[in-house]
Amino acid sequence: MIKIAPSILSADFANLGRDIQRIETADYVHVDVMDGLFVPNISIGIPVVKSIRPVTALPLDVHLMIDRPERYVEQFCDAGGDIVTCHVEADTEENIHLALKKIHAKGKKAGVVVKPKTPASAVLPFINEVELIQIMDEVFHRFGIRVCIKMNNRKILSGIAEIIGEADKIVDITVAIDKLDKIGLDNVNEELRSKGLPEEAIERLQPIIMLQGSNQEKIATLKEVLSASETGLKGVAELDFILERISHTPIRAELELDLTLARGLNYYTGAIFEVKALDVQIGSITGGGRYDNLTGVFGMEGVSGVGFSFGADRIFDVLNQLDLYPEGSLKTTQLLFVNFGQKEEIHLLPLIAKVRKAGIRTELYPEPAKMKKQMGYADAKKIPFVAIVGENEMAENKINLKNMLTGEQTLVTIEELIERF
Repeated sequence: MIKIAPSILSADFANLGRDIQRIETADYVHVDVMDGLFVPNISIGIPVVKSIRPVTALPLDVHLMIDRPERYVEQFCDAGGDIVTCHVEADTEENIHLALKKIHAKGKKAGVVVKPKTPASAVLPFINEVELIQIMDEVFHRFGIRVCIKMNNRKILSGIAEIIGEADKIVDITVAIDKLDKIGLDNVNEELRSKGLPEEAIERLQPIIMLQGSNQEKIATLKEVLSASETGLKGVAELDFILERISHTPIRAELELDLTLARGLNYYTGAIFEVKALDVQIGSITGGGRYDNLTGVFGMEGVSGVGFSFGADRIFDVLNQLDLYPEGSLKTTQLLFVNFGQKEEIHLLPLIAKVRKAGIRTELYPEPAKMKKQMGYADAKKIPFVAIVGENEMAENKINLKNMLTGEQTLVTIEELIERF
């Protein structure tokens, strides 16, 4: 669908109201705001937006080409902007998050725009965390495992350390509170004392880490508690953004803001995630988050990243306890082809493709090992049939099929082999 949004920069500013009325058949009025810093030109500001608001019923699409737009987005909304867009290059990621949140709080539409030479991928960090939640939710929904996705933000943890006066002990604090559900509050406090935290700081920490209520109630409380910490407020804005975006998606998992979640790892820079199974007593089965600085360790500065890992062993335990293994997932290989070497591999590959196409679960032993080892592998995996194709079989275009239960061997064609399954 094509939308038309004429820019008022092409209007006669001596007759701005008249020219705006002339474009009433358009979809929007585009308002380009330039500050002479973010871009070389200077155009218009808040008073002009306010003055043209009564002139038209069309939505005002306010494009902010200004430095640090977070400082002014609320004023442009109040002046009459219906859509307010900010440049991703105009500030830090955290402040752009905050600007978008402020626009939404005013009940207006928000957008992120890029300069012509900036790749579109530059805006992806604003949705990556939301997509991570969706992926985790979908995976465990397909497994049939009910889960709670816990989330926190490293900047919030840093802000908490700041307001209790122990910013230099952020690592000790996060490592300790991350153990709350394992060792209990008394032991967490004892560990904090052992790390040199004074009683006053520990006392101030208690109501924060034990914060209760809905996610939005926790966000509201954190905004007050962390009001003196710029870093902490950025973390709150990031989580608020994620929660707002995810509220528009059909998430089946529980989503919980947990201020004790730290994962004990110091390389997280933003969101932190952890997944807990609801119907089994077990530790986290998935974890991850944002780590903007991790690649710097490997000489790749400035590359941000988000991701998570699945705890395969624990997920298997959960599936076992809940008897949730998908039907057919435990079925073993039906047929193993013995590997004699490269020449035989080349001969076997099209045969194996044909057998698999027929629905027969088939393996080729990964290396030309001794026959005894390959047969032992088949026995250990309880593979019922082994296909042996050496020089003689290749010459006859036949397969020596061995029944591992009876020991019987039969020379067959590929078609005859398929018919036996």
